[in-house]
Amino acid sequence: MPETSTRQRIIVAASRLFAERGYAKTSVADIQTAVGLTGGSGALYKHFGSKEELLRAVVDEHVAHYEAEKSLPFDGSSEDVPAVLERLGRVILARLELSVENVRITFRELDQFPELLEILHARLMRPLYAQVAEWLAQQAAAGRVPAVDAPATSAVLVGSLTYYPIYRILLGEPEAGVDQDRFLAAWVAVGTAALTA
Repeated sequence: MPETSTRQRIIVAASRLFAERGYAKTSVADIQTAVGLTGGSGALYKHFGSKEELLRAVVDEHVAHYEAEKSLPFDGSSEDVPAVLERLGRVILARLELSVENVRITFRELDQFPELLEILHARLMRPLYAQVAEWLAQQAAAGRVPAVDAPATSAVLVGSLTYYPIYRILLGEPEAGVDQDRFLAAWVAVGTAALTA
């Protein structure tokens, strides 16, 4: 197994520290120390021109990870709506569980960096909403669900699904004390009822 490069170790350490402490409260020396470099050596600058450039690399790393797995569980078949919704829910919740640091950085730090937020919107969120909307439009065209405003319905479905783990990650407990399995079961039931009414 190849050894992880210093640059990659810096990205991993920065991601963790930015998520735990915040961007402003994490110094270059903190990151260097976390990687095993001398705190005040400036060794980080051999790999990144600035701390902000490192934050961009952290965001790019998270985005690239998601893009590698961006296909959602839609096959266009006549599979029933509850089965697809459950699979969709599990995939999205699992992706967010694997990216706790990214969620924290996005919601706590990126308002200071609108161009980085735009990268997340353009490369992650808009494609996700578009995939769900396309599936809804296909289901409506095939007569499996009533005609709906597919983009708006996608926004409701994805937004309500992603809110649960984001709330837990940022506030430290599941909303209303409901565990993830119960939340997902209720989300599938409500989504199915709405789409098959």
